[in-house]
Amino acid sequence: PTDAPGVTVRRVPDPMGCRAAGHADITFDQVRLPADRLLGGAGLPVDWLVTSALTFGRVSVAWGCVGILRACLRAATGHATTRQQSGAPLADHQLVARHLAELFVAHEASLRCCEQASRCWDGNTPELVVSAVTAKHLAAGHAARGAAAAVQVLASAGARDGGPVARAYRDAKLMEIIEGSNEISQLLLGKHAAAVWS
Repeated sequence: PTDAPGVTVRRVPDPMGCRAAGHADITFDQVRLPADRLLGGAGLPVDWLVTSALTFGRVSVAWGCVGILRACLRAATGHATTRQQSGAPLADHQLVARHLAELFVAHEASLRCCEQASRCWDGNTPELVVSAVTAKHLAAGHAARGAAAAVQVLASAGARDGGPVARAYRDAKLMEIIEGSNEISQLLLGKHAAAVWS
């Protein structure tokens, strides 16, 4: 409980992105809890215990990244098919078409990975934690790169504060950090790969 003695919550006043999320710094100073307030998972390594507690958030973040990719794909294709450059729509230029193709593939791969994590959630399968970490890691990386590509395609129109692509660009970077950074995800997935595939 946030009102437990020793728990201090300080809201982050102006986050770069994900502004509606209510980011906060939390400090624990000699907090003691009764046994009925402890999370399950006795005997698990600490990194996997924390990971299991973050599973719902990771699945949610991954789906949020799918939304970011969808918004970027919609904005970039809308702009590239209507904006003319050298007598042709931007989408007809090969380097722009490459950005659109990569955005499409990023959306599709992230969507499928999130669907798998959600199936594991619904079925409460043993693969749930790994599927959630995988979905969050994959989708967050794709969202950050995809938002950058969308800004590139829209050029100055994509850099307008308040526009969907500028917002996606800021939010996507935070998606690589919240609910465990991409580096933490890589460490967890590396341990899993070594345990399962060796």
